[in-house]
Amino acid sequence: MNEGSRILRGNSEWGSLGMPSVLAAAHELKAPLVLIRQLSYQLENDGEMSQTQSQASDRIRMTAERALRLVENITRTANLDDAMFALEPVQVAGLWHDVMDETALLTGEHQQTVRLSVPRKAVVAIGHRELLRATLLGLYDNALAHNPHGGTIRLSAKRQRGRVVLSIRDEGPKIDAKSYKTLEYRLGKSAQPIGARPGSSGLGLWIAGVFARAMSAELTVTRHRRGGMTFSLDLPASGQLSLI
Repeated sequence: MNEGSRILRGNSEWGSLGMPSVLAAAHELKAPLVLIRQLSYQLENDGEMSQTQSQASDRIRMTAERALRLVENITRTANLDDAMFALEPVQVAGLWHDVMDETALLTGEHQQTVRLSVPRKAVVAIGHRELLRATLLGLYDNALAHNPHGGTIRLSAKRQRGRVVLSIRDEGPKIDAKSYKTLEYRLGKSAQPIGARPGSSGLGLWIAGVFARAMSAELTVTRHRRGGMTFSLDLPASGQLSLI
């Protein structure tokens, strides 16, 4: 049972840390992260490895790729303009499958089950494919970070009054009303642990809010009485039929 929803909006406030400093840090971090990822591939190609060594190499690569996504998204927030991010019809079922494919190794490492629910008839939204993909990957990473080991992540897409709603639900810890209000207030404003979700800095969700606003979309969060959160992205629906 749901207790409420809040709109999460992009916000340019970063507490005591200014945007130029964040962008500079992201730029400096990208090269070493790429190197770490390349070295993990090299380890696999150099010869026989034990199962333990292979698992360690996979974890190194997954961690580097996850961090790279965050770094690249931070950089994108400084380059949002109409010319670069023109909106177009996007088939959302294919987009969800792209997210599942890209995170398959990480999902397996966390022993997660993923459930996807989409209508049989193609659902097409108006958005920017790369921004949408980056937003959904960020929300998926957030769900993985808070879901219990062996839990289930539920992805969905539905039409709703001329809009398209993409949702991702996790089974994370129950969050009380006070922490929920703090989550609403702090997201995108300060990188501090939030209530029952100590791993939440708000950075990834701040980025998702910025990307949503750039696409004339809304990002909302709903808490559930028995625990877990649902993050939903509400986008304009396209009147075009998808041939994909």
